[in-house]
Amino acid sequence: FAVETMVIACPCALGLATPTAVMVASRVSTKLGILFRGGGAALEAAEGVRTVVFDKTGTLTMGSPAVTAVVVGTRAHSLNTTAVVNIVSPLVEMVEAESRHPLASAILDYIAALDRAGGGERGERSAGKRKARLSEVEELPGRGMRAVANVDGAEHRIRIGSRAWALRGMDSKLLTDFEMTKVDRFEQENGLTLVVAVVNDTYVVVYGLDDMVRPEAPSV
Repeated sequence: FAVETMVIACPCALGLATPTAVMVASRVSTKLGILFRGGGAALEAAEGVRTVVFDKTGTLTMGSPAVTAVVVGTRAHSLNTTAVVNIVSPLVEMVEAESRHPLASAILDYIAALDRAGGGERGERSAGKRKARLSEVEELPGRGMRAVANVDGAEHRIRIGSRAWALRGMDSKLLTDFEMTKVDRFEQENGLTLVVAVVNDTYVVVYGLDDMVRPEAPSV
């Protein structure tokens, strides 16, 4: 009866109540750093939310990932790890330079640091890059990048991305048991983000990247 009386006596009050409540709620949520898309319907639906999924990089973390661990695959060839890195790094550098992804930037920074530490090695790589040409460059959201590099007349097929996509189930063919254990530990125990580079289905370098968690993330 009370509601019926209110509707008959003062319908404007009810007509104004909803937009006013939405406006106030939107203002408060904006101050807290929360934006709702969908107006009142989104606010009403929020009451039933039980699970919230966050984007990690740049949201819960500082958005400045860095390479903190590396595993070099040695099962599919007879080269030592230094030789593999010297083969893979300039090719990865060429491909990742075509991407704007923050993980790509972190890997480029890591390779640049290796070059600085290696002294004259940088000059040799740069000379090789002048005779290099990339083709068939493709960025696949959620998976990674692939390309073909022609260096001094030799063709190299490169995949850089998630472990499952880049290795294509060839983990045991490209990585020793010890190397796979290290990669598993980086991902499962240390919480690192893995980026795998595979060249010609033979040479593998696994980059483990860490991104500092924002101080306010735990309270979220």
